[in-house]
Amino acid sequence: MATHELPRGIRKRGAKYFVDVTHQGKRKTATVATLHEAMAKKSELTEALTTGKEIKATRANAAGWTLQQALDKVLSLPKPEGWRGCSYEKQATLNVQDAIKFMGPDVKLEAINRDLIDAWLHDCEARSNSDSTINRKVSALSKVLKLAIEYGGLDALPKMPMQRKERVSRIRFITKDEETALYQFFIQIGRDDMAAFVMVLIETGMRRGELMNLRPVDVDLKSGVIMVYGTEGKGTKNGKIRSVAMTKACRGALQDRMTGATCFDLSVSDVRHLWDRARMHLGLADDNDFVLHVCRHTCASRLVKAGVSLPTVQQWLGHSSITTTMRYAHLYPQDIMNAAKALEGEG
Repeated sequence: MATHELPRGIRKRGAKYFVDVTHQGKRKTATVATLHEAMAKKSELTEALTTGKEIKATRANAAGWTLQQALDKVLSLPKPEGWRGCSYEKQATLNVQDAIKFMGPDVKLEAINRDLIDAWLHDCEARSNSDSTINRKVSALSKVLKLAIEYGGLDALPKMPMQRKERVSRIRFITKDEETALYQFFIQIGRDDMAAFVMVLIETGMRRGELMNLRPVDVDLKSGVIMVYGTEGKGTKNGKIRSVAMTKACRGALQDRMTGATCFDLSVSDVRHLWDRARMHLGLADDNDFVLHVCRHTCASRLVKAGVSLPTVQQWLGHSSITTTMRYAHLYPQDIMNAAKALEGEG
């Protein structure tokens, strides 16, 4: 279990946990073996003191599921109930596994309460998790607990933390000079495939996983259209299939890569390693925003700056909501520019 600051009223006593609750001059204590038992006991003692009623019976599902069992259930089911085969399956799983690592592998669902969740999130903060990362972790845990209720593994959902306000970060995009330098570096080290890979990412705005799984059969060089099916044909991030038009540069990058099972024979580790080498070469190793996903931001930024409507950009990138696309609206506020021109005309 990760090192963390224990919640008020709980402290270590040797290998066990001592629970000490006081309310209006009345005090109750208990000693238990694990932290999650201590959290549950604290809630039980607090309720007993505030209501004046002793809680002798445990919840009906005291022998219910563990958090690991609940996660296994979610992974066994397809959308919309579960995560099996979803593009976010791996990341959502890691988020819940983070909770399991902190709370303990045998933690029962009925022992998970707000105090324990808050202690986990405090530990996440200590590990420098951002508010957006913490929101994703809470959302994943909530999904698992809600499904457990549906299948009888838990009686009721514990009180969950509110979503945190996420920082609006600057949208980083690749300049033309940086783009040229990237291509030159990859070609210089004999990795024309990575140069072509980055070019297609920038020209299409595709996600890394979408391009890594792009097959020659999905590319129509004659009509200039790419059908984006996502990860292993399971759909894109939002579960839909979309088409993307090819620029001349994109078509040139793909036309010599139409013979294998996929257009690019690159692994995730290959791409990450080569991108990190390029960052170092360009002197951008300390630029935390210069990650591979910046290629997608670059495509979106260029479309918006060229005056392409936001609904069209949404369709091009495959955003499920226009709200996501609106992040790029400030790059070319067309309505505001037209308003300024109207004022000039009135002068």
